[in-house]
Amino acid sequence: MPGRGSDTQRELAGAAFLLDFDLAVTCAHVVRDHLGLTATPAAPPALPVTLRFEALDTEVQATVVPQGWYPDNLGGPIGLLRDVAFLSLRSPVEAEGLRYRAFAPWVPSGGRPARVIGAEPSYRGMSQNVPVRLAEDTNNRRLWQIDATSNKGFEVVRGFSGAPLLDEAGTVIWGMVTEVDAKGRPVAFVIGAERLYEA
Repeated sequence: MPGRGSDTQRELAGAAFLLDFDLAVTCAHVVRDHLGLTATPAAPPALPVTLRFEALDTEVQATVVPQGWYPDNLGGPIGLLRDVAFLSLRSPVEAEGLRYRAFAPWVPSGGRPARVIGAEPSYRGMSQNVPVRLAEDTNNRRLWQIDATSNKGFEVVRGFSGAPLLDEAGTVIWGMVTEVDAKGRPVAFVIGAERLYEA
């Protein structure tokens, strides 16, 4: 779900999505940007973050789960889990008909179609739905590449960090967007569901 940056009411720090009625996940750098920090801290920040649920017209405060903080700027071996933050909601999000998507047990390969639901930083209103295609396999950092499948409509760009990668029908979570191509190409990178599930 979209989070709001602390420095402005108009721009989004990024996205997050619910795993349960009181648990969400996003990128560590989204939390950093939301709090207006200049660098991602090694220890989980204690300050609360705000999650905005547009469809429910509500906002909920959340804090980082201490054991669920994986900064994006740590050294270590390639493939180490980075840039993930699990958030504990202070008030459960419950509404009639609300369902939580489950993590897939693994990410299917083979160039499958998928979709990402997120938003650009300046976007206002409901989230943007972007059709993408999953790469054949992970890269050397164990991230999945996703490519835009259309040159019309929305693309996965800055602001989509923390957004879920869903199967084409939108029923299962295959991963989470962690970064977009630095050169502006319609390419983004995703942490696979199996790694998030392990975390």
